[in-house]
Amino acid sequence: MPQPQAWNSGTTYSYGQTVTYQGAYYTSIAAGSYSTLNVGITPGTAATSGAVQVSVWAAAPNEGQWAWGTITAQAGASCTVSLTTYLNSNNGTTISIWRLGVFKAGQYPTGGLYYEGRLWLFGAIPNRFDASSSNDIFTFSPTDQYGTVLDSSAISEVLNSAQLATIQWMAPDTQGILVGALEQEWLIQASTLTDPITPTSIQVHPVTKYGCANVEPRRCGMALVFAQRYGQRVIEYMADTFSQKFSGRHINEYSKHITAPGVVELQYQEEKAPIIWELMGDGTLAGVSYRRVSHFVSEPPVFEGAHRHQIGNGARLVQSTTVLPNTDGLSDLLYVCTYAAAGGDYAVEVLRPIFEDA
Repeated sequence: MPQPQAWNSGTTYSYGQTVTYQGAYYTSIAAGSYSTLNVGITPGTAATSGAVQVSVWAAAPNEGQWAWGTITAQAGASCTVSLTTYLNSNNGTTISIWRLGVFKAGQYPTGGLYYEGRLWLFGAIPNRFDASSSNDIFTFSPTDQYGTVLDSSAISEVLNSAQLATIQWMAPDTQGILVGALEQEWLIQASTLTDPITPTSIQVHPVTKYGCANVEPRRCGMALVFAQRYGQRVIEYMADTFSQKFSGRHINEYSKHITAPGVVELQYQEEKAPIIWELMGDGTLAGVSYRRVSHFVSEPPVFEGAHRHQIGNGARLVQSTTVLPNTDGLSDLLYVCTYAAAGGDYAVEVLRPIFEDA
């Protein structure tokens, strides 16, 4: 942060000059016949002209402002910084106060989401996540220029866990933000249900302990579906209607042999048949035809049936998947990027639309 020069008791300051004194900023307002009265007058106090008390300094809290940028070069005790935000030009270009940011080379966020007007990021530091200022996703300032924490200020929070909580994903939910960590699942919410999350109302608590793989979860109807930390179980995750407590159910309880290579990617299509698609670590593809209509976690889905798929009789493996709406506007289509198992070409393929019975 560049700030005005420190106040010097022997200097005569002209009208409009700014100084720093004991961490606060002041502007000289001495003018006319009083223009020299501020010599030796401590900022924040008044001068005496005859028997008259004269104000020669005015508080200027905005004179010192934070800006952020990237250190591009270092020479001895000085650094060259490429700034990306505006600096108060009255203070020059010398930055006198430094604060090393959370995000730096080798320590960047690994994931996040957009929720309630904030950009939420995690992964730079274990157990920690950061959210931007409200409706300002490029600002992560925890206070305003006066040091006041506002409801719209940015948020920094640490998961209060006795063990390392490596966050794998975040997902929005009606109760707040679900956080999938390698060891357990957490819920970020406001102190009062349905209130917006703010720096002064946020709370984070562990809710279950299944453990999550580094695989983006998918919202499948009313449930969130994610891969368990070892990649072989696929869990439907939802809150019970009455208790509002979260619970997970293994939807591939009797087909774990299909997911033995480990799930690395999940997709969901709703029409014309609801299917959870699973890409395995060895390039094979599987799916679970799945439908849930009950909000009671004690009741199983209407159906859940696993199926394995081979492309080109196993001659081609899958690199990545996505589900997009069909151009007919009536169904979803699974697109896969495949490659020759023996090595060589890549291709984008699409699953033929499912026929409906007349």
